[in-house]
Amino acid sequence: MKKALIVDDDLIFQMIATKMIQKAGLDGSPKTFVNGKVALEYLLSELPDPSEIIIFLDINMPVMDGWEFLDQLQSNEQLQAYRVIMVTSSTNDSDRQKAKSYAQISDFFIKPLNIEQLQALV
Repeated sequence: MKKALIVDDDLIFQMIATKMIQKAGLDGSPKTFVNGKVALEYLLSELPDPSEIIIFLDINMPVMDGWEFLDQLQSNEQLQAYRVIMVTSSTNDSDRQKAKSYAQISDFFIKPLNIEQLQALV
């Protein structure tokens, strides 16, 4: 079973995403973070196995947004292997195009998540 990290400042989204991730059988107890900085601190302190982790990342957050978080992953050899799924309310095509420039991003989902998307990750 994978370990899911939800990085999003919207606490309601965190709660809904947690329930959906559990229901999809992806992770029984996802970890949640309100911005990229605290998620990055977790990854650096714990260094969990990248093959076991899926990061669900929002773009727009205070302190450290999704793009800044991704820049940190790319620039740190220890963190480059983590898999990221962008989950955003942004329908801006430039965000989708920018996401393609990051090797860590494996999918780009528009909120809200749906169970079929999550089950496909299992």
